Amino acid sequence: MAKKAKGVDNRSAYKRAQSSKHYNIVRPLLDRYGIKVRKWMDYDTDTVYWADFDSHTVVLPIPDCDWSLYICLHEIGHLVKGSRSYTYLHEYHAEQYALSKLEKLEVKGLSAMTKSGKKYVMHNVLQDMIFYDLNPNSVRREVRAWLGVTPKRLRTLALRRCTMIMKKLLTDHSAVPFGKISRDDKEIVKQRKQEIYEIEPNN
Repeated sequence: MAKKAKGVDNRSAYKRAQSSKHYNIVRPLLDRYGIKVRKWMDYDTDTVYWADFDSHTVVLPIPDCDWSLYICLHEIGHLVKGSRSYTYLHEYHAEQYALSKLEKLEVKGLSAMTKSGKKYVMHNVLQDMIFYDLNPNSVRREVRAWLGVTPKRLRTLALRRCTMIMKKLLTDHSAVPFGKISRDDKEIVKQRKQEIYEIEPNN
């Protein structure tokens, strides 16, 4: 019996998806882990989907293609794998969960999804280094191995990111974790850049 949709953004698309192979992969996982869907939404690359640990709920794209399935598995992965101290670890474990499932399903385009996942995790590593005092030497070894970077390389990339943020006067929403930040925060980034510069990276 099909589950009743709550907060569906596009009811007709959701109804069609219910008979798709992608939905029939996602639904059993939601039921197995007791995850509630707060809203199903049309899939597009600009929409922010999310998982909430406290309420054990998710906002997901309607799973009607391989990429929307990937996003669904990523958000489910957050709740299956649990909370972590740094954002990059949240995202790394969610990516590993999703990509592992997709590999078993022999989904086409897995290499592109892996590349996208690595880019996203790298973004979060750098954000954690700049805004949450993550030391490049403390980034988990398995994460560095997956990304193919050393602490020295992470230090270099974080310094570049600091420079980019300051040059753009923090108007580029993609450059900071929660959108535009103030000019006062520019001084924080400047100070953090100096602190990162003084770190002696491990090989």
